[in-house]
Amino acid sequence: MRTLLRHAALLCLLAPVIAMASEPAEALLLQRANALVAAQLAFDQPALEGLLARDYLEVSPVGDVDTRDEVIGFYSADAKAKAATGPMPIGATLDDVQVRVAGDAATLVARETIRMPSPDGPRAIAMRVQFQFRLVDGQWCIATTQYTGIRPPARNKPD
Repeated sequence: MRTLLRHAALLCLLAPVIAMASEPAEALLLQRANALVAAQLAFDQPALEGLLARDYLEVSPVGDVDTRDEVIGFYSADAKAKAATGPMPIGATLDDVQVRVAGDAATLVARETIRMPSPDGPRAIAMRVQFQFRLVDGQWCIATTQYTGIRPPARNKPD
């Protein structure tokens, strides 16, 4: 019984230390997820190459599965020039973040809100994004992302 009480007391003392140890990893994972969003907005292929794992896969909002090379290719200089002829996002943010770290793997789930210009003022498009991370040579790499559209709130119908 004494051993059990000692272990329980030790666990109570160490719980804050254990919790603080995962906080830097959570902050770093959010930083990496935000870096991916920024690289996509900027069509920054070198940044994408540094963030994505070699065997990266993406599940797009329409359900397509794209490889690392396909995703990086999507953000080419030609694609950036073509995109510039249409409405370009004003910005994007991640919020409503939840992180789970399990050794050398982690999951971050967030809401990504992309702000687009429109004649009536900026409009927001929201998606739920799941980022799967893997620790490779001491660096968190994004192994998989999955994008799921969030239905906009229903408009009030006139009486």
